[in-house]
Amino acid sequence: MRIMLTNDDGYQSDGLLRLRDELKKYGEVFVVAPFDTQSAKSCALTIKNPLEVDKFDDHTYIVNGTPADCVIFGISHIKKIDLVVSGCNNLPNLGVDTIYSGTCAACTQALIAGYKAIAFSCAGEEYFSQINKFTKKVMDYVLKNQLLSLDYFINVNFPQGKYREDNGILLTKLYYQRIKYSVGSYKNQLFDSLRKMDWKIKDTSYDVGAFNQGYISLTPLATSNFNLEIFRDIERKLK
Repeated sequence: MRIMLTNDDGYQSDGLLRLRDELKKYGEVFVVAPFDTQSAKSCALTIKNPLEVDKFDDHTYIVNGTPADCVIFGISHIKKIDLVVSGCNNLPNLGVDTIYSGTCAACTQALIAGYKAIAFSCAGEEYFSQINKFTKKVMDYVLKNQLLSLDYFINVNFPQGKYREDNGILLTKLYYQRIKYSVGSYKNQLFDSLRKMDWKIKDTSYDVGAFNQGYISLTPLATSNFNLEIFRDIERKLK
């Protein structure tokens, strides 16, 4: 398998390097990652200006652009890519945050171009050891159950807190909620953007609940939106 790996935390991210080493168990890995942090850039593209690309070696390219830019360069320049992987992000990508996520956007861009994709995220840098513990578990599960698709990408979130061995991987729906936004302060032409939302749900049928209760959450997303019919198709496949 030929795998293209990108992220939104930059090419030096420990999360990306750990995930790269785990993915090497499944084939040849090509890293095409942003030069610096591109968090919350969603599917933003660099237009009108040429992108600078540094070739570190035959398997590593550094792009002065967004995650979506990286995917476009990678699939265009590297031939015969079988799978696009994004991550591992140093914060979770759950619920409505998947709309803003550069990690998820890389997979959305891959889908648009006709490539299968998986996004990986965890609760924070202090949880990066989960990449080494659980990536193989997730990849084996996905490949065994033939979950890779051109209709959706799989958004993986490693759990917050203690991992639940009793039912480690859960297929989950995207949790949706209204968000209350506010301006924290506004002075000298600067303002702080604040938001208030409830992340404390325990319902493990949703990505946020599974994440909170110690499960690995797998959520199928189609162009960064949850599709119930796709979810039901996968559910039938797993039964």
